[in-house]
Amino acid sequence: MKHFLLFLLLLPLIARAQVVDNFADGDFTNNPTWTGDTGNFLVTSQQLQSNGPAVTGSQIQLVTPCQAGLGTTWEFWANIRNATTSGNLADVWLMASQADLKSTSTKGYFVRLGGTGGKVSLFRKDSARTALAVIDGQTGSLSATNNLVRVRVTHLATGQWTLSRDLTGGTSFVAEPNSPAFDNTYQRSVAVGVSLLYSAANGKNYYFDDFNVSDTTPPLLTRAAAVDARTVDLVFNEVVDPATAAQVARYRLSTGVVPVSAQISTINPAVVRLSFGQDFLAANTIEARQIADLYGNTAAGPLTASFGGAALTPRRSWP
Repeated sequence: MKHFLLFLLLLPLIARAQVVDNFADGDFTNNPTWTGDTGNFLVTSQQLQSNGPAVTGSQIQLVTPCQAGLGTTWEFWANIRNATTSGNLADVWLMASQADLKSTSTKGYFVRLGGTGGKVSLFRKDSARTALAVIDGQTGSLSATNNLVRVRVTHLATGQWTLSRDLTGGTSFVAEPNSPAFDNTYQRSVAVGVSLLYSAANGKNYYFDDFNVSDTTPPLLTRAAAVDARTVDLVFNEVVDPATAAQVARYRLSTGVVPVSAQISTINPAVVRLSFGQDFLAANTIEARQIADLYGNTAAGPLTASFGGAALTPRRSWP
């Protein structure tokens, strides 16, 4: 069970980061760094265990940075040593828009272990709204007083989600009956984590291990849009690696013209702004070569997108 491989994306300007943490060091504060309610968790027998207050309605969380998106696979192991109810459950966040999982404004996707019906289900959370089931799991999967499960979730570039689980904690995964499902509402993330809700007697009954977040899918160029007569924004389906995406030599128009600058947006690092030394034509095709994502996956062939010219004064500012 000690194969916790979390490909952790710490900052937009870090090309890629693979962090291995099997909890063998007895903590969760280094390699990778988990933050949140750190006083309410501990590591026992090389597993992450809840250690929350004995107060009904308590909600505790831990998160670690991760920019997972399309083309990602998540795996984790869990052992919930109490009956699951609407007041005793674990939400494992796969994609979260912010580190505060308790905030009603947090958006993204999570797997709920337990809750009403004792299911393993995939939910989407919109800001200030009740979470919606993307894949509603089979009733009674986690209805015992000692629930063991290993979960695997995949999210393809097409927006297809697949939710599978092994109720022995092994790797003989079985897809949930309502899997797969399609949802592409959110494509970017800043964190993964766990959020627990429990009654007074169950504050120490939640165990986790073997988190594995991986991406083996190269980026796609989804569209190109002219900003002005000499500037175009390229929008990829995931955050791109600055070591490749900021090189002007990797781009060219179908006319053979190359840009004079390539800048990755600090607001959305899946967007690259290209500036050229001459005006665009009425119709243009841009080509991007050997662009990689933060996990080191490189597009094998050229990525292309078409866009129209824009007869505007070149814009100077850029986020």
